[in-house]
Amino acid sequence: MTFIPRKEESNFELIEKKVCKVNCAINLMATKNFVDRDGIARKNGEFYYYSTVGSFIPGEWEKFISYVQGKTLTDKLALHMMAIEDFTDKFGKIRKAGEKWLVTSKMTQVYIPTVQETL
Repeated sequence: MTFIPRKEESNFELIEKKVCKVNCAINLMATKNFVDRDGIARKNGEFYYYSTVGSFIPGEWEKFISYVQGKTLTDKLALHMMAIEDFTDKFGKIRKAGEKWLVTSKMTQVYIPTVQETL
């Protein structure tokens, strides 16, 4: 569609859609305290991932940072992870800051590390 700003409107920004593919996530940052499209309260400066497959248009208080590609695991390849802060992982286990663990192919075939953990 074509948008023609009125004379009272100024300082607008063109926001392009992003495409979230299979085994991929979009890294976002909150630019203000708000509740996201999934009903989760986000704080200013918080980083988080959006991983639903399909087109994605960042909201008014979301800033696109980067795409994150999932790691494919095999019986010979596992990921050694470390928690940056306290959080509950994708498997429902509570992780404490500094804790280390392995993610194996028995747990999942493809793993996308969250912003609370590092590889």
